[in-house]
Amino acid sequence: MLVPILRLIFVLAGVVVTSFGIQILTFSESPIGNLPSNLFVVFALLLVGAGVGYVLGGVIGRRLVGVVTKVEIFLRQFPTPDLIFGTFGLVIGMFLANLIFPLLREIGQVGVFIAALVFFLAGSLGFELFRRRKQTLSEVFGGLSLDNAKERNFSTGKILDTSVIIDGRIVDIYRAGFIEGQIKIPQFILKELQDIADSRDDLKRNRGRRGLNMLARLQKEHPDDVKFLEEDFGQEKKVDQKLLKLAEKTKDAIVTVDYNLQKIAEVQGHKILNVNELANTLKPPVHPGEKIKIKIAKAGKEPRQGVGYLDDGTMVVVEDGKSLLGENVEVLVTSVLQTSSGKMIFTKALVKERGSL
Repeated sequence: MLVPILRLIFVLAGVVVTSFGIQILTFSESPIGNLPSNLFVVFALLLVGAGVGYVLGGVIGRRLVGVVTKVEIFLRQFPTPDLIFGTFGLVIGMFLANLIFPLLREIGQVGVFIAALVFFLAGSLGFELFRRRKQTLSEVFGGLSLDNAKERNFSTGKILDTSVIIDGRIVDIYRAGFIEGQIKIPQFILKELQDIADSRDDLKRNRGRRGLNMLARLQKEHPDDVKFLEEDFGQEKKVDQKLLKLAEKTKDAIVTVDYNLQKIAEVQGHKILNVNELANTLKPPVHPGEKIKIKIAKAGKEPRQGVGYLDDGTMVVVEDGKSLLGENVEVLVTSVLQTSSGKMIFTKALVKERGSL
């Protein structure tokens, strides 16, 4: 954004300077003094001036962006408390140096040089002194320990992956306050959700639409806490790799129900929150002895087993359900197995019911 603005400023400056030059040529006694009276020549000169301004604005703008980037990278080396107290010390050092500036100015040019050196040394000394003594100063002035403040500081943002959005439990978890910080949705995750929702496969399409509905609920309930990120990392083809790259860049935590993603992220040192691990300590929504209706989507691994899914994607294994493939049946829950990789519900078919659920 900085480069286009500087280009516009330099283009305007180029036009203004060229117009002044044209006026000077008009009233000069130079052999080319009559050229500006030609409107075509005037327009051409203004165009040249604007072009020169455009080029200079781009060059200076890119250089300035590079300087700003280097300064930003340099400042990232310092924690926020260091910058706060260091800046405070810098201001005090510059203020003290300013008190002796009138005395040094009486010496002459040498005094001005010495004053500039004193300003630099006083500011640097104040910055380092206050930065290194930030813990003591914070306790003296505010009674606040920075070690505790670091724990009480705002939580890092939470990047949601596709699986946890489709799962849907994140909406209630965030509403209940078990997860703090800003919710961040990368554009590539939103695109993957849309692709799933447009799938020809009924199961995938329903899961994708469920994810979009959950995302809409989350944004509606917490409009100030949901942020969409533009980073795409086009060099990476897999969504999981893009997520890891984004987490590395933003230092945010990834929220998922994908067990494999969790393990990869942990190996790479990223902070990751698995909703299924939280669910291990909570009462499951389906209990043994309950009856539910399920559509048998495919055959199971064991002979005569059928497999279906709940709306949130939870796998339901149906005993003797292979013969009911593609049909809706009423099943009796016999057991619920909860692991860090997800939840599995084991059931037994009771009544066959044709038609959609």
